[in-house]
Amino acid sequence: MKCRQRIVELNDILVEVEVTSKAERDDRFPAARAAGLGAQLAVLIVAIPILLPTVVMRAAGTTDAYLSWAVFASVSVCGATTALQAVRYGRIGRKG
Repeated sequence: MKCRQRIVELNDILVEVEVTSKAERDDRFPAARAAGLGAQLAVLIVAIPILLPTVVMRAAGTTDAYLSWAVFASVSVCGATTALQAVRYGRIGRKG
């Protein structure tokens, strides 16, 4: 474990903070851990556009056909906005 010390000024009081790091910036991240964390993130991201319309439509007492349409619309809008952010369009999107 590598340690480095840094001086932090907090309300005009100098505080010495010990920062510990298990990995350095240029170290490779293990592929299995990256895949596991990526799968967790994908499940969390996909669950929101599906669960939110499902809960709202079930509470409203709509039919299954309308629920299917609402979930499709939600996932479509999320996909379109993700694509819009990935591609530079005017002031919207990634810089680079």
